[in-house]
Amino acid sequence: MAAVLVLIAGQAGFGPIDSPQEQVVSPFSSTVSNVTESTEINETQVEQLVREEVNQRRSERGLSRLSGSASLNEQSRLHSDDMAAHDELAHDLRGSTTDERLSEASCPSGGENVAQSWVFEDIETESGTEYLADEEELADSLTRQWMNSPGHRENMLRTQWSETGVGITVTDENKVYATQMFCA
Repeated sequence: MAAVLVLIAGQAGFGPIDSPQEQVVSPFSSTVSNVTESTEINETQVEQLVREEVNQRRSERGLSRLSGSASLNEQSRLHSDDMAAHDELAHDLRGSTTDERLSEASCPSGGENVAQSWVFEDIETESGTEYLADEEELADSLTRQWMNSPGHRENMLRTQWSETGVGITVTDENKVYATQMFCA
């Protein structure tokens, strides 16, 4: 059985939020994975669904909805692409930091959540074995991962945020990198 980690990391404008090991989802992919046709994930649709799910969680708690920001979307997509290109889950990669991305998006105060997962593979999560086969399932899984981690949940539910952007990148190997940026 090959081990595959689904990792999540969050950062607000005041510094990184480290997730204790018990809050990091650690799924395992079996060597015999589900066979699929050449199905692809619509990354833009997943981005929209994540924004909707985050706003739903905020509304359930009496918080204002976050408006979408084209500049935060662009920076989030660039960062997810960059993580995929480096095969690394991180807020800061060589030549790109959270603060630089927020500045590029004209955001004086903000935060960021990142995650890595898989589609079209059996994965073991905190709620059992999952097989993420479409945009809705992927968006739900990413949002749940972040909501199940206190630091990420705090980032998603901060009252001072007014805008958000989401970037999703799915590699040819079905590895998913996700970035959600927030701005006050």
